[in-house]
Amino acid sequence: MHKLISLPSPSQKLINKLNTIFYDFLWDGKPDKIKRSVSKLKLIKGGLGMLDLKTFDEALKIRWVGKLLESEASWKTNIDKIYPMLSEFSKFGDEFGKKILNNVKNPFWKDTFKYYYTYFKKYTCKTLNELDATSFLFNSNITVGNKPITSKHMSNKDLYHIGQLKENDRYLTLDELNTKFTINLNFLQYRSLLGAIKTYTSKFQNLKSKSTLEKQPFLNLIISCKKGAARIYQEILEETNDITGLKKCITKMNINKDLWFKSFNILKKSTKDTKLWWIQFRILHQILTTNRSVSKFKQEQNHLCSFCNAHSETIQHLFWECRKTRQFWISLSEIINKRAIHSHNFRFTHNLVFFGVCDTIQTDNICNLIILMAKFYIYRCKVQKNDLNLKVFILELYNRYSIEKCIKKNSLVFRTSWAPYDPLFKSLL
Repeated sequence: MHKLISLPSPSQKLINKLNTIFYDFLWDGKPDKIKRSVSKLKLIKGGLGMLDLKTFDEALKIRWVGKLLESEASWKTNIDKIYPMLSEFSKFGDEFGKKILNNVKNPFWKDTFKYYYTYFKKYTCKTLNELDATSFLFNSNITVGNKPITSKHMSNKDLYHIGQLKENDRYLTLDELNTKFTINLNFLQYRSLLGAIKTYTSKFQNLKSKSTLEKQPFLNLIISCKKGAARIYQEILEETNDITGLKKCITKMNINKDLWFKSFNILKKSTKDTKLWWIQFRILHQILTTNRSVSKFKQEQNHLCSFCNAHSETIQHLFWECRKTRQFWISLSEIINKRAIHSHNFRFTHNLVFFGVCDTIQTDNICNLIILMAKFYIYRCKVQKNDLNLKVFILELYNRYSIEKCIKKNSLVFRTSWAPYDPLFKSLL
């Protein structure tokens, strides 16, 4: 039998310290307003408002693309000598990244341009100036015969941006183009090039101009970050639209997006205990380890529920459908109705247990905390192969109450919030 282990979560103090260090590097003195906006963005993207270390690493390395383009330091001269191809990156589209990644051996610059071209390809034009500054050479979005345009003849003549083909918002004729850049395009090449560009630009009908000259999309954003990489970090988060956890919850639990997003805000307001964050985050993203999930890669693991041993142990079954778990919730609701002075016909529902939200039941932060602690208690009993016991859980709840009372020095806010639930512990006193 494969034994599941509940991994410890880092302390809140350690997380706060790490976040402080990383945020100082990332924002480099930027106002707290930007930090709060990114934290809020992480919440609505299915996170907990903490720094994403992977995205943080990508944002800081992408910032070096701007430094490589604008810096006049000696290190840039050395880089240009070793990798002359890097100095050409701003002239071309995303397909040029393949040439860079194949020829650059330095791990740092390889990662830097890997991240840069990943988001360069996703980023779209925000202004007409950016559209005109977009390169039509080595651009996967501008193709002739399903292949990017890779004309050495045009690049040798410094012809690579869409805006260079225009004059007063009008495309140059074939003769005008050949004369201006002293090239020798034939009619078929000209029509193919113009057709590919018009097909691409037709996707951007409502863009407005800016008075300042723009570089290629995404490169403008990088250059605008004179210190830190906050805007790059935020843009990467905004581009991350594929939330797997949300898709799983919608499929398995038949919920809407608003309910899923709201549950993260409730979690943040209810507690700062990282262990409770740990379990709720995995429940919401449907990645919490169960007997069923382990049995898929461990043949010796029994997929049946640790409590009832009658049904396959999914997240849904473990916390709600199992008869023993359901009885635990019923018993807990009965003791709340019996002892909590403000409770009337309170009951646990599926959405209240999993998401902390129910249209017909009003809760407060303490009630939400009790639900989170109950789920953590259920999971710990499952891992340790213990039976669910309401008296043991109430004792744990009382211990949490005592600790927070000491930490908050029995303040008025603490006493007011816990007052309706004090009677839950009268059998223990």
